[in-house]
Amino acid sequence: GQEKNAPKVECIVSDVHNQIFFGTNKGLVSYNGLEYTSIPLSDDEPRWITSLAYDSANVLWIGTKSGEIFKYSNQIVVPFLHETFSETGRIGAITHTKNGTIVSTYGAGVFFVNNDSILKHVTSENGLADDYTYDAVQHNSFVWIATDGGIAKLSLQGDAIDLLKTKDGLPDNIVHKILE
Repeated sequence: GQEKNAPKVECIVSDVHNQIFFGTNKGLVSYNGLEYTSIPLSDDEPRWITSLAYDSANVLWIGTKSGEIFKYSNQIVVPFLHETFSETGRIGAITHTKNGTIVSTYGAGVFFVNNDSILKHVTSENGLADDYTYDAVQHNSFVWIATDGGIAKLSLQGDAIDLLKTKDGLPDNIVHKILE
């Protein structure tokens, strides 16, 4: 039936004007309180949206299942570091901190980004418990990263500080979400 073809909502965010954006398996949709509008990210097929986040300049960052990132501002969509992130696989989360942006990926670790450049790429080789990362949360002077191998505690610059695993009291090493 009709429900089978309905979009699957992956993430939701609202802007300063109370417009709501839905990231779905069929693309980006906005709702202004009266009507829904599909927002194409490019001329290609609709992208499966996996992450939405606003930065301090009120720019909407959009992460996709195929590893692409787009920025949306003033009704204009632009790709962000397309060559870098299209190789990473699914974007797990986009988190904005006071030092910049953290992009979590499914299989390529996390990227610390500021403006249009990558400051640091953190993987299981230099600080993460696992390269499958799902969420990042800034709390005080630290960033906590949810992974398939536990929780990584990093500095705001991406330097490894600690790893938390089942031996430290986690009920499971697979952690998908961290709440502040």
